[in-house]
Amino acid sequence: MEKDTKRRSGKRKTLIVVLVVALVVLAAAVVGILVLSNWEQRDKELNEQMQQIAQKTAEPTPSGEPEATASVSKAPDIPIDFAALKTQNQDIYAWITIPGTDIDYPVVQNPLDDSFYLTHNLAGQESVEGSIYTEQFNSKDFTDPNTVIYGHNMKNGSMFAGLHQYEDKAFFDENREIIIYTPEEKLTYRIFAAYPSGNEHIMQSYDFNDANVFARYLAGIFNTRDMKANIDGNMAVTEDNKILTLSTCVKGQDEKRYLVQAVLEEDE
Repeated sequence: MEKDTKRRSGKRKTLIVVLVVALVVLAAAVVGILVLSNWEQRDKELNEQMQQIAQKTAEPTPSGEPEATASVSKAPDIPIDFAALKTQNQDIYAWITIPGTDIDYPVVQNPLDDSFYLTHNLAGQESVEGSIYTEQFNSKDFTDPNTVIYGHNMKNGSMFAGLHQYEDKAFFDENREIIIYTPEEKLTYRIFAAYPSGNEHIMQSYDFNDANVFARYLAGIFNTRDMKANIDGNMAVTEDNKILTLSTCVKGQDEKRYLVQAVLEEDE
């Protein structure tokens, strides 16, 4: 009888411990969800703030006509106020916008840590969605044969989640333009490929300064045979061109990346 009582008491204690542990885990999960939700809202507000800061305006003259500032006169077709953006973050060096999508963000590059903006927002705060960024493998003037820009595939549709719209053939056909602004230039690219790829590090895997390597890389893209790929085989893209590669994650497939690639068509 005493043994049964001790056994029941032991089981009760074990059950209590299990319940306590379960409650602690549940509480931690709830806190984690709340933290992530707060981070998402914070980052959403930050991105909206950056978009507002980026809008360049000219001061009106007494006659009512806008008076161009020195920066506007140097680059009259650049609607982005990079001087204002740099007061917020010195690492901002370009702006990307893709008509037909919600992608409209600053582009950053950290001078010391290529992975910094993978996990930090434009204010330098730890963030699940990170920022839109390039690595030091690429120069910041978009003169490399292939410039690779990274961004997360967020569930809330932010960052580079919009790239997955190019999985749809009709969307691919109708939305082919990417615009990159720098303080000096407006670069217009035309999309020629969108497809799932392996997770190899592109810039480490290929020497794009070698024309033969670049040519083989491009040939591999146009020879892609994948039901989920959209490739415009009628476009002529060669090793003499400059291309832009946008890279994001594929949900549930850590070994995959989704790439959208475009060729430079116009440099203003």
